Amino acid sequence: MKPAAPDAVRPAAAPLPQALRLLVECPVATPLPVVGGALIAAGGSDLGAWSLGGPAGRQGSGADALAQALAGSLKGLDHFLSVEVSKEGVLLPVIAARHAQRLVLRCQWDRPSTGADAAGASADARKWLAQAQALLAALLPSLPAGLAEIAREPDDSASFIPSPPLARLRHAWLTDDAEVQAVYGPAAAAFLAAWDARSELEGRWLLTRALDAVSEPDWAAAVTDDQLRLAKAAPAGETDWHRAVAADWNRRWLAAPHEHLNFVARDEKKALVEFATSAGLSLGELQSLHELQAQGQDGRGRPVRTVRVVYPSVEEAAVDAGVLADLGIACFGQGADGELVAV
Repeated sequence: MKPAAPDAVRPAAAPLPQALRLLVECPVATPLPVVGGALIAAGGSDLGAWSLGGPAGRQGSGADALAQALAGSLKGLDHFLSVEVSKEGVLLPVIAARHAQRLVLRCQWDRPSTGADAAGASADARKWLAQAQALLAALLPSLPAGLAEIAREPDDSASFIPSPPLARLRHAWLTDDAEVQAVYGPAAAAFLAAWDARSELEGRWLLTRALDAVSEPDWAAAVTDDQLRLAKAAPAGETDWHRAVAADWNRRWLAAPHEHLNFVARDEKKALVEFATSAGLSLGELQSLHELQAQGQDGRGRPVRTVRVVYPSVEEAAVDAGVLADLGIACFGQGADGELVAV
């Protein structure tokens, strides 16, 4: 009988995000019956157990009983509502809680602890994401939502993906033309092109993307190019960057050959390292510069205080100037007379 393959040679399961989160924020004065009514309309016969005001408050099950409870005098119970919605066999526990400045509806999927069935966890996450999107779309027409999203909390191995404004690490986002124009200006069309679908909601849009990309490798394959494109289009200082954590699956981006970035020189007195490039930098090249700047030393242990990238022209430097500024890296272009111009 052939022995089973040892665990060491079994392919590792694709990492999942630490969490997936549906979040809707409404004005703090939004009456709880309005929130409950939206949940009843969205859940219908799929509405299960509910609780008003926490463990000490009213409890029950089903849409009719909740509607009756919400029609009564809520008094001290109007700050909290917990409702279980079961759609297509997926349990979506929604908690609505009133805070100092807003009323927040939240529903979250958390990655199981280490040792859980990886295939089962991935299937559960995929089902949760699909049904959370359906629930969000059903809730929004009945709620005075100021913010609505389905977002990811990434695994460390996905930290290399930049998080540009509005898009962030989101599968769904409620926005409008004014917000997009205010952030991206002439690049507004590029922002909208980064999403798979757009639904109209009384002057606003519910944008969605990558709803079948649950694992981190699938998510990265679906959105990384757009994330970098938007990071370069966004104003400097608006994109969130994190240091990359190398893994087998993200080598496609992080360990790709540096096609454009070339080492030029090192100034020992200034602890300055200079590179030259002739085209827009790739994500792997940007993250390698980020790591050099963050470590504060090169591969030989010599101190690095300044990392500088020089482009053939000011116009070419402008393409990457924003993301380099985000990473604390000096960006220069050669002027008409050959002098270096800070961009």
